[in-house]
Amino acid sequence: MRVRLGYVALSLEVKDSSPNKTITWKNLQKVNPQYYISRLRLLSKENLKNQLRLLRYNLGEKIMVYRFTSKLIPLATHEAAAGWDFAKDLAEEFAEIGEFARKHDMRISFHPDHFVNLNSPKEDIVAKSIQDLNYHLQQSLAMGMDERMKFNIHLGGAYQDKGKSIQRLIDNFRLVPEEIQKRLTFENDDKTFTAQETLEACQALGIPMVLDIHHHRCNHEQQDIFSLLPAIFASWKDTGLPPKIHVSSPRGTESPAAMRSHADFVDLHDLLPFLHMAKQHTDALDVMVEAKNKDQALKQLMSELSKQEGVHPLTEASFEI
Repeated sequence: MRVRLGYVALSLEVKDSSPNKTITWKNLQKVNPQYYISRLRLLSKENLKNQLRLLRYNLGEKIMVYRFTSKLIPLATHEAAAGWDFAKDLAEEFAEIGEFARKHDMRISFHPDHFVNLNSPKEDIVAKSIQDLNYHLQQSLAMGMDERMKFNIHLGGAYQDKGKSIQRLIDNFRLVPEEIQKRLTFENDDKTFTAQETLEACQALGIPMVLDIHHHRCNHEQQDIFSLLPAIFASWKDTGLPPKIHVSSPRGTESPAAMRSHADFVDLHDLLPFLHMAKQHTDALDVMVEAKNKDQALKQLMSELSKQEGVHPLTEASFEI
């Protein structure tokens, strides 16, 4: 099985490279309203410049799996940006990013923020969630990326009845524009919906599932994850992409909160046993490292994996097992 490692948004190795620069509405109000868009445009240009810089860094490090921040365009869905077509205004910057990613066959994705909740019983929250997903779609289209650039989200809340909440998600899914539907994946979470429940929702909707093995450790209800792997991996079969999983290690074991929190690095033994089982069901797998130390954590994990029997490095961020 070929495995590629990726990381999330920010590099700790590349100085002054954050694509996450933002401004609060409170601080934006300190300037004249006629300059709101100008201020947001300047920040966005800096973010997009840094985003391209990070992709170039990733290429140099042979890191071909990467998740974009959702904050490339500050306050994009806020009233302060009303009437601003950021995708058109920044078309050149977006196009350059997308062209670079495609040229080098990088797997890039988004993970919209936690407030995106398609199974909410409140219509306004569902509407705002779709608005946020549309913001991500605008960016993806401006980059020239097709539906292989996925937007990964969670199922939502339980609202005291998980069965009804999943059905509401399925019902609300029809409200989501088709261009967004084709890009969505769902991930099991650490408190509410288990891997089994997430898989069932994905199967009902015909979309891929991203397995988070740390979340499964926190929230599994005695489910055997390995028995679910064939179906989870099969959910990716029509996408042209390898299955993707998330890996992280708990910050501690002294409390449920510490168990759910991400550590600075990934413990080798929180991934390696899983990989030995996964290779029975797929010949390729992409692994998103969700650790506080970002690309440094990826590099340390890769270094430790390279020393293990049966692991054969291919590049600085990929291997066969």
